[in-house]
Amino acid sequence: LIYLGVVAGVGALLFFIVGPVRRGLFRTRPVQRAVLRLPVVGKALRTLALSRLAWSLHLTLKAGMEVRRALRLSLRSTRNVRYTDQIDQIDAEIARGNPIYDTFAQAGGYPSDFLDTLAVGEQSGRLVESMGLLARQYRDRANVALATLTAFAGFAVWATIALLIIALIFRLFMFYIGTIYDAMEI
Repeated sequence: LIYLGVVAGVGALLFFIVGPVRRGLFRTRPVQRAVLRLPVVGKALRTLALSRLAWSLHLTLKAGMEVRRALRLSLRSTRNVRYTDQIDQIDAEIARGNPIYDTFAQAGGYPSDFLDTLAVGEQSGRLVESMGLLARQYRDRANVALATLTAFAGFAVWATIALLIIALIFRLFMFYIGTIYDAMEI
């Protein structure tokens, strides 16, 4: 019963905390912004978000979806605060009739290869194909980014365990020294 209670408690915790965090119901934007500033992790997360953005743009535009809706859905699919905060700005610029490339360039935060692909695809009338090619390139980069995140997480776990063991050794050593010191006072 204790085991089942613990498992049910962990499941409830995941359901009531992790789910709402993923849907953005809690104030996680400042934490996301801070994580995006980290050198290794932030770059990997931006690459993953751009991969999802290019892939989503390819799929939504290929399906014949209206451009404004396709851009809103594609930006939302990144689940990255850097890009989801730009949804309203990009939507307003597209509604004014501005080109997609100019809108994304003005919004900022997009690498030059992404913007160049948008410009070429938009000017040639082959935006869907351009986004498909870019999505494949970013998928490969995302795989490298995931490997980087995995290595970083492995190092973080290793360092945490090492620090815990070192702290335990010092605590045992201090206990041992304290016992010897107490024995000497008698």
